[in-house]
Amino acid sequence: MIEDNHEYREAVCLVINRDKSLKLVGAYESVEEALEQLKVGTETPDIILLDLHLPMMYGLDGLSQFLELAPDSDVIILTQSSEQEDVLRAISLGASGYLLKSASVTEIKACIHKVAAGGAILAPEVAKYVMQTLQKKSSKAGNECNLTKRELQVLELLAEGMIKKEISEALSIAYDTVDMHVRRIYQKLEVSNAPAAVTKAFRSGLLDA
Repeated sequence: MIEDNHEYREAVCLVINRDKSLKLVGAYESVEEALEQLKVGTETPDIILLDLHLPMMYGLDGLSQFLELAPDSDVIILTQSSEQEDVLRAISLGASGYLLKSASVTEIKACIHKVAAGGAILAPEVAKYVMQTLQKKSSKAGNECNLTKRELQVLELLAEGMIKKEISEALSIAYDTVDMHVRRIYQKLEVSNAPAAVTKAFRSGLLDA
């Protein structure tokens, strides 16, 4: 966890440490400190919780470096910022989740588990930016990527952070059908999971960063 607010950092760390299914491997006040630990550390985290407004380096400026040093890690932005530019840039750089600090500890833990299972999550307050931008670009990029109308719908819901079961319920289609669409999306975008699919959608022009 990278968070410069001591009280907030300690509160979240306490909750994580009390959950037997989670293990906290480090908590740092700055991007620089966390990057140095990743370079020399023996344990690579599965999940990195990253604040944005940090001393010295801005959180998003360090995001690519975290993913370069720990390519198998997923980054969840945990911040006060609901600025559209921050949200879109975070996803375009490869973040697997974006939560606001107004989220409850239960929501934070649920997000960690969901991303660890291969999902993506966006706070409801910021998901609208991704959805609006996706809808603006979906037709053009969908044609370029050879995505069908239904596949674009599924991709939009993946961008919103839904898992396959939730997409099945939202679109009133069978789970197996959703699974088929997701596999085809991954094949066409040449990715292996939902966060990568959303990131590729940004980088290919499907979404404006």
